[in-house]
Amino acid sequence: MNDRREGDRVRRLVAVAALACSACASGTLYDDEHRHADGWRQGIVQQVGSLTTLRLDAAQDCRAGALAGQRFALVWVRSNHAMRALVLPLAEGAEPRPRDWVLVRPGHCVPPVSAGG
Repeated sequence: MNDRREGDRVRRLVAVAALACSACASGTLYDDEHRHADGWRQGIVQQVGSLTTLRLDAAQDCRAGALAGQRFALVWVRSNHAMRALVLPLAEGAEPRPRDWVLVRPGHCVPPVSAGG
């Protein structure tokens, strides 16, 4: 159990470091359809899985009412100067990989959009 917690802590630290480094080093990942002013934020995928395979303690969890076989992504995003974990549904056919950059809309259970970064 402690090994799992330690692994989760390390993954969180890596995600935070990646977000912090890239925020200064890269250009904007937003487009006209997914604007920051409309609530979209940059995030990084940590894990992709099913209803039962993702961590349970996310700040936002969109698994309620999910259908069997539905896929979800655990995404870390900076929101109000803090890192938050979001479990979001994936669009049909979408299969982001860990460390992929995505655009998410915290507070809304909409699928993440590839940011191509």
